[in-house]
Amino acid sequence: MSTFQPMFTPQAGLQYIVNATAEDGSSAFASVASMTGGTIKVTPISSTGLDVTAMGAQVGLVAASKKIKATWIWMSQAGKIVPAIC
Repeated sequence: MSTFQPMFTPQAGLQYIVNATAEDGSSAFASVASMTGGTIKVTPISSTGLDVTAMGAQVGLVAASKKIKATWIWMSQAGKIVPAIC
């Protein structure tokens, strides 16, 4: 059974790139945009066995019980890439 595993709460007005991999070879890569007003838009780039999604104010993964490693970077409004706390 797949469950939502929260990763982070994005700041409004910023864009993130999310990459996740699991021990069984599953992976997900997505763009996340946090709009002013609280809307979070997730755009999948590729996905096999994992899904990046938003639930409420959090971004996370939907996956069966798997050991997952995930990273994300936050892209500033000026277009500079800044590492996020993972």
